[in-house]
Amino acid sequence: MFVYFIGPNGAGKSTQVNLLIRWLKARGLKVKVAYVQCNHLPILILDGIMVKLGRFTFYTYPDGRRVKVPLTEIRRKIKYLWFSIQFLSIVFLSFIRVHVPLSMGYVVVAERYVMDSISDLCWFSSFLKVKASFLSRLVKVLLWLMPKNTVIVHLDAPYDILKRRYFQRGSVMEPEEYVEMQRKCSLKSIEAIGHINIRTIHVDSSVMGIPEIFNLVKGLLTSDCL
Repeated sequence: MFVYFIGPNGAGKSTQVNLLIRWLKARGLKVKVAYVQCNHLPILILDGIMVKLGRFTFYTYPDGRRVKVPLTEIRRKIKYLWFSIQFLSIVFLSFIRVHVPLSMGYVVVAERYVMDSISDLCWFSSFLKVKASFLSRLVKVLLWLMPKNTVIVHLDAPYDILKRRYFQRGSVMEPEEYVEMQRKCSLKSIEAIGHINIRTIHVDSSVMGIPEIFNLVKGLLTSDCL
């Protein structure tokens, strides 16, 4: 079985993942944790080369933190190569970290997986000017990588709550427009895979406590799907 926690940073995914792992292991189940998202080693190397060559600018996060990123015009020149490398990395790691363990009888718990990558690709495509038809083909293949026996836990919270949580744990604050785009992509992706055997819950973690959310998660993991 595959359990996939999806939602913006600060929504409470890591907390629920850790609780679930302990609960599953206490039941004698074999558990693997998966984390698959954009910007794996090949992309980091490619972006690092462009930065080393001086072809970069600074991106400023909402909390004021600044990071070096390759110039948009440079990325646009190699956008299809860049997207292809992202895509192939995601596909490869999906098989290694999710599908292989599932075939070996593990319960796989993922905090990041293909729907998160789809959100990132959509975000990048908006300013790299990638053809919609090209992006659509990539998205269809990535959604095909969703296992059939899947439980999706969609955690979310209002942006002001997420900002407060970012500050409390000292993490990078994601832009509000990115969080909103991620939210829309996640809901569309969940709707698009409705034909496979999935169970889904949507939870606003600003109005429910950690124990209450975990009880909902356990309620989805009934004996017939474990």
